[in-house]
Amino acid sequence: MDETANQTVELTASRRHLLALDLSLSHIPRYYLGEIRDIDETVAAQRPNNNPIRHSLTYAQTSMGARLTQDVVHGRLSVAGELERVHRQYNRHFLERVNDNDEWTLAAEATPSRRWPASARVTWLTGRLQARGDLPDTLGITDTDISYDHDGVGVALALPWSLGPRRGRLDASLMPEVRTYTTTDKFDLLRFGRENHRRDVRLRVTQRVWGPVDAIVAWERLTSRAEFHRGITFPPEQTNFDQEQLGVQLRARWELALR
Repeated sequence: MDETANQTVELTASRRHLLALDLSLSHIPRYYLGEIRDIDETVAAQRPNNNPIRHSLTYAQTSMGARLTQDVVHGRLSVAGELERVHRQYNRHFLERVNDNDEWTLAAEATPSRRWPASARVTWLTGRLQARGDLPDTLGITDTDISYDHDGVGVALALPWSLGPRRGRLDASLMPEVRTYTTTDKFDLLRFGRENHRRDVRLRVTQRVWGPVDAIVAWERLTSRAEFHRGITFPPEQTNFDQEQLGVQLRARWELALR
């Protein structure tokens, strides 16, 4: 369950060059990632390898953000800046316990045509994840710095359409990102001198079905490849991954006007 609150405040009275502040707060009490095999507990319990002890990986997440948007060219061009902090609290089966991810973004969005409100957006992001954790298979190395810096430049398109009273839109985005681990601990072989090159591709189709009800189909593909610059190498299956998600959703929205 995701509990989310959003608030928009118009900072200028002029609609020609509107300046707006958006505040957001969300909380996920429990997010389930999957299961892991605990080899140490399995060996200690003298269980066979084909019947290992498993644990659930879960975390709680709280995020808060502020976004400032300035209209520049009469609704045809706008610029925005956003600051967001995401705090995660992991359960005890993670090597990592707590982290805070601070991210800053600057974006420019253009809507070329007044007749067709299609838009294109360019976003630059930079941030730092501050985290501490234990090193796997390394006795005595606990609560060490496992932070990283991350940055990227991405693009997005929004293509709306109208089938009579039934409106819809296609949202597409591409965000390449580089994560550079900042640890100076040479015992942390998995992160010392490491960069992760990630690419996040998203497609989302929203179509009004009836009244306030929308049907949504969302697809996402995330790839990550690791590079080491200190003469250290790991098998790709330990550091690289490809993740693909497909979701279908029905959503109902009502708007209330308070005067």
